[in-house]
Amino acid sequence: PLRKITAASATSITFWADLNNVSTVLAADAAVGDATISVSNGAGLSAGDTLWLINGGLFESRTVSSKNTGSTPHTITLSTTTGRAYPRGTLVGRPRSISYAYDAAAGSITRDEGEGVGPQTLVDNVTAFALQYFDGNNAPIANPAANLGGIRRMSVIFTVRSQKAMPPSGTQTYRLVSDVRPRNL
Repeated sequence: PLRKITAASATSITFWADLNNVSTVLAADAAVGDATISVSNGAGLSAGDTLWLINGGLFESRTVSSKNTGSTPHTITLSTTTGRAYPRGTLVGRPRSISYAYDAAAGSITRDEGEGVGPQTLVDNVTAFALQYFDGNNAPIANPAANLGGIRRMSVIFTVRSQKAMPPSGTQTYRLVSDVRPRNL
């Protein structure tokens, strides 16, 4: 749940991740039906955030109603009670939906970090862009949108053009290729 691809195409990808490292751990056991949990660090958590309680293969998401950071550990009040028991040390993740996309008309690559401000330009002067996806055996995935759970590696390929003319030949283009193996997939 902290790193999960939710959409993939040749020009965009969306996944869940905690880019701001806000995730924490339970500071005390949580019982089935608890409406409050104690976490070791509440910094970065806010009312309305979706949290994931993750202990091995057991996990569930809950929404933060409020938090009390006046003491340590911090107390988080959930909008609905826990459905399972979780021991102290259980991961409490706060992922966001992150999107990278190529805008051919603008010639840019954008990133939306899921913080409510929308897509922001990451790279300008992009003349070509492609994402390619591969499974655990490094075989290409022809239809990544239909096989999101099978994605284990991606190739990011794009071409950028220099903004200024470079003597003696004018503007230059650069082709960049990078392979990415997401953790936890």
